Amino acid sequence: MLYIFFTEFLLYIAYNLFLWIFIFFILAIILVYYFKAKFKKKLDEDKQKMFLDRIKKYSNPSFSRREKILEYDKFYHTILKEVWYSWTFADILKKHPSEIDNINHIWELHKLRNKLAHDISDIDEKLLNKKSIEFEKELFALLDKFN
Repeated sequence: MLYIFFTEFLLYIAYNLFLWIFIFFILAIILVYYFKAKFKKKLDEDKQKMFLDRIKKYSNPSFSRREKILEYDKFYHTILKEVWYSWTFADILKKHPSEIDNINHIWELHKLRNKLAHDISDIDEKLLNKKSIEFEKELFALLDKFN
C-alpha cells in the first residue's frame, strides 16, 4: 500500500515538474520574441540618407566595378554593424541574421569581394558588372528593412 502511494506521489511530482518546465520554456520563447521585436534597432534617417548617398555615389560609372563591389561589401557590413551586429562580416553571415532574405546570395557576393581583395586573377568584366548591380540591389533591400 505504501509502495503504491509512493509511486503515485512520484508520478504526480514528475508530471507537475514536466508541466512547469514546459510552461517555463513556452514563456521564455514568447519573451525572447517579444524583446527581440521590441528592441530591434533601426537606422535613423540621417544614417539611412548617408548610406543612400554613398551607394548612389558609387553607382556612378566613373568607379570601376571592382571598386563598387569592394565598397558595397563594406557598406553592407557597416549597415549590419550599425543596427545590431558587432562581428566580422563572415561571422554575421554565419549567424543567418533575419534581416537578410537571401543569405546564400550575400555569401556569394562576399566571396567575390574576398576574391577581388585577395587574388590577383582577372575576373570577367561582365560578371563583375552583373554582381555589382546585384550587390547594389541587395543594399537597397537591406536599407528598406530598417525603415
